[in-house]
Amino acid sequence: MADINSRLGDLKEDAWQLAALCRDEGDTEAFRVLVDFSERITNLFRGRERPTAGKNTASSGLIDIFSHDGRHPAKLDLRRWTGQGSKCILMGGDWFSLSKAAASITGYQTRGPEWWKYKEGGELRPVSELKK
Repeated sequence: MADINSRLGDLKEDAWQLAALCRDEGDTEAFRVLVDFSERITNLFRGRERPTAGKNTASSGLIDIFSHDGRHPAKLDLRRWTGQGSKCILMGGDWFSLSKAAASITGYQTRGPEWWKYKEGGELRPVSELKK
């Protein structure tokens, strides 16, 4: 079983790297498929909670988000975002609050709703706008 988990972990990392390349090249469809694939692999070998299935839109509650520089993809579940400290970000198969997820990347305390971005009209905008 440990060998299977190790190989699944390698496959997950490969999928994340390919997703980043697709994002950088502007292939959003391939990016979404690869991120979803990576999350499913993580759920498979960790047995973690799965995100709600549905289209990747604000109306379904689950949207693609990115770090302020666009390099770190994650998913934001608007239905889980109920206030400060809500574990509403799916990143690497685990759920985090906006600020905790940002701090795990930056290494310092960060105001997550401003730091995380979503794409609208080809432009990155702060996720804090989604709560207005």
